Amino acid sequence: MSNKRISAEIVALTPNIPGQAVIQIRNWDLAGGLKFKIEANGGRGYLNETSGRSEWGSSEYWFHPQAVEQDAEWVRVHIGQTILDPLLEAGARYKISLCAHDANQESTCTLNIADDVYPSTAAGSNSAVVSGGALATPEPVTVSTAAPAPTPELQVTPAPEPQAQAEPVATPELELELEEVVEPSPERAQTAQPTPTPTPTPTASPASKKGKGKVILLALLGLVIVALLAALGWWLAQQKLPSLVSGGATAADAANADGLSANGGCALASMGTVDELQFVQSCLQETQDSTALLAVIQHAKANNHCGVAQRLYANRAQSGDSVIALAYAKEYDPQFYADNTCFKAADTETALYWYETVLLNEPNNAEAAQRVEELNQ
Repeated sequence: MSNKRISAEIVALTPNIPGQAVIQIRNWDLAGGLKFKIEANGGRGYLNETSGRSEWGSSEYWFHPQAVEQDAEWVRVHIGQTILDPLLEAGARYKISLCAHDANQESTCTLNIADDVYPSTAAGSNSAVVSGGALATPEPVTVSTAAPAPTPELQVTPAPEPQAQAEPVATPELELELEEVVEPSPERAQTAQPTPTPTPTPTASPASKKGKGKVILLALLGLVIVALLAALGWWLAQQKLPSLVSGGATAADAANADGLSANGGCALASMGTVDELQFVQSCLQETQDSTALLAVIQHAKANNHCGVAQRLYANRAQSGDSVIALAYAKEYDPQFYADNTCFKAADTETALYWYETVLLNEPNNAEAAQRVEELNQ
């Protein structure tokens, strides 16, 4: 072990893989081996591992890492979701204590976590999101591409064709042909004129094509107008739907969230019946609206599904959602704290951490800046 002061930080892998990361330790001599323990503030205690899963407990627990590397500057310990997920979900500040395998002297420092480190629940949560309003955009395109189908029925319109047949261009040619074949008197040529009248259609084809083109254009314009009117009607109908009220998750928010997710994996009714991790992943993928997600979190708190509430808070806050991060900070802020089962006590340091996370994404957030200033006094 070096006499220099040690430092430790959890950083993301390259490429970034949710649920996996590296603990970088500076000024540690790996010659004597390495074991470590992690302690959280706020009375959570120490991170313990039991049967491949980690949880917080009052007794100390030493991790003995196997995947360890060292270079001239760092000792790097590869960790998986068993260690990483509880750290990100708790949203607290941590101390890490290091010790050689056969020694009793510990070295302790703050364990920082980089902003781009994500829990395993973030895997797949960045899939493409299509809001309800965006679905209306492709409808006019779909309708217009189908427009050629009805055009054969529209081509039978007789209005433009008589005008095309009336063109004088075809008449001299027919008269010449008749004079060459039949040489009687002009009276016979005039009486024979009605016979070839159906034949001018080939020579009149350019004009008829123009007429048909106009009909097709008019038909397409009509279909586009109908589609636009339908889209406008849909948009006006959407404006009448009650929106979720921002700034807090009330009982009405919970009812709206239930309606939004009634047919999906984030249905409130299934919160206690499906696997917790599966439910959280479904919510993160299906619920992009921050206020709707807050309603799910409040429902989880009210029904003692604390793991769901903490996982949703931590994942979305770490992913840059300032609304969720601000609400998470207030869970620990002494000014806003209300006694509940999931968050047992106020904790100024944890509140500061999440307020500072808000400011990283929104430097001009006045409420977060004010609370940071007041809590640091």
